[in-house]
Amino acid sequence: MIGGENLINLIIIGIPSAIIGAFVYGVVSKLYTAARRPFPAERFDYWIRRLFKVRNMRGKSIVILENFVVNDDTIGEEEFVDLVKQFRKKIKDKIRPYGDFSKNGPVNFKLNFDYNVNQYHGSLEINAQTAEDDEDYIEKFVISIKANDWKFADTDALILSMIELLKDGEVFFAGSNKISPANSYDISLELNKEPAIYTYMSKLNKGFATIKLDDSGMLVKISKRKISFDVNDFQNNILEKIKETLLWYV
Repeated sequence: MIGGENLINLIIIGIPSAIIGAFVYGVVSKLYTAARRPFPAERFDYWIRRLFKVRNMRGKSIVILENFVVNDDTIGEEEFVDLVKQFRKKIKDKIRPYGDFSKNGPVNFKLNFDYNVNQYHGSLEINAQTAEDDEDYIEKFVISIKANDWKFADTDALILSMIELLKDGEVFFAGSNKISPANSYDISLELNKEPAIYTYMSKLNKGFATIKLDDSGMLVKISKRKISFDVNDFQNNILEKIKETLLWYV
């Protein structure tokens, strides 16, 4: 038989052990559940995903678009081509270009290059549209910057590098006093898999999900293998909002 004193000692030792055991079991169970969920259900899941799962999150491409409008009809094809060549010189120290712009059309250009950020390959395209009443003059154009095969860990530096190139474009083309940049951006990330939220939305017979992030004024559209962000004013917190969206919904 166990003496009274020994019994008390066992109880004293046993209760903390039981509490600790229950706590450890609860934590391990929560970690296991969080790791197996397709996307976070709560903040704990979010941080577990951020710490452990994002290292495997990758995508095919990031593309950022910005529109530019010609204020009058005084920019002809020849002048526009010259502006594009000058812009190439302005950004040559921020990227490692493969030669000069190639022409995909009379006023459509493409430049392949390497970013100075973790050896990413990318491209820059300028696609112009001529005026309907006079095809000799440029009416508007789009600058599109692309990075291939991105990794989650590099999204901050990579997107910031892309935005800086577009900012250079804004300053350069606005300097002609004939062109106005939109100062708003369409940022699209092509994924290697279907976002978890898209799988859920497809069960509801909806082809995409649209989310408005009220605190940033940013509109997010999630489709089968793409997440797009409509950004009117690029601030540093936009990068964190993009990463949070990837963590919560992919």
